Amino acid sequence: MLLLSAFRRRLRRTRLAAAVGLLLTPSPAPAVELDSTTLWTGPTMNVKLTSSSQDPIVRHGPYVFFLFVDDKRRPVLGRHDTRDGTTGSTFLSSDRSYRTRDDGHHAYSIGVDHRHRVHVIGDMHDHPFDNVDHVGNVAYRRSDVLYWRSRNPYSIFTMEFLGNDPAARPPARGWTYPKLVNGPGGRLHLAARVWTKDGRALPGARRPGSRGFFLAEWTGERWAPRGHPVPDADRLDATRVVFWERSGVNGFHYPGYNGHLHFARGRLHLTLAVNAGGYRAPGARNQSDAMNRLIHAWSDDGGRSWHR
Repeated sequence: MLLLSAFRRRLRRTRLAAAVGLLLTPSPAPAVELDSTTLWTGPTMNVKLTSSSQDPIVRHGPYVFFLFVDDKRRPVLGRHDTRDGTTGSTFLSSDRSYRTRDDGHHAYSIGVDHRHRVHVIGDMHDHPFDNVDHVGNVAYRRSDVLYWRSRNPYSIFTMEFLGNDPAARPPARGWTYPKLVNGPGGRLHLAARVWTKDGRALPGARRPGSRGFFLAEWTGERWAPRGHPVPDADRLDATRVVFWERSGVNGFHYPGYNGHLHFARGRLHLTLAVNAGGYRAPGARNQSDAMNRLIHAWSDDGGRSWHR
């Protein structure tokens, strides 16, 4: 109880875009059953199973979809048919010169929506504001997000790049740690850390960098974001987020927000470790190594309202 009370006192200083105080212990993870299915045999590959819980493999209907980066750092999208054991693959991008950045942030996430379209998002670290020098394709580099979707159901061969299409892309910028997760009825949800305002406007900030936690649901026609714009936003004030902390004060702009999102029995759970107010742990190499808040909340309406 003393520990919870201390966390609650700290949380009073944390600004929440959804106006919720969030703290509970995370729910136990469900058991995972593994099998011995071979999806791919071929040259050395990197599926980038990272700690950010970005998921490069997903089961939908009779198919298993997966993505890996080949030995030339080209993203390859595959589909395994569990009925007959056949597997097909193709390059994710129609631009054969496109290469993924060799960095732990630049993983991908795959999702399949309730209309069976395949979605892929990833290879981003504060995109498009930073870490884009590896992207030679000008349209990709200047896009608001690196995001692809299939034209046809269950198809990996009809992927379209939609990062420059305002009607099709998720409405945010400054992307890191995107995750695609299915909810009730197969509804696809997207969560990520995004930029919410210009951190230079805050006292002592070193560079732009006030982040928020973005959440949206794919309706079948568009991405519908949850939450609200952050208070007093200056440049990116149209971005809606479900969690925000006034980062940028004390010369520090990095709050973390590498969150975990999952559905259990129809209930959406959000867990975040947050560095609020520029906290530095004793002995830490830098401030991004330490978090001083544990945030958890749940929602029964897909993120429209939240509970402690």
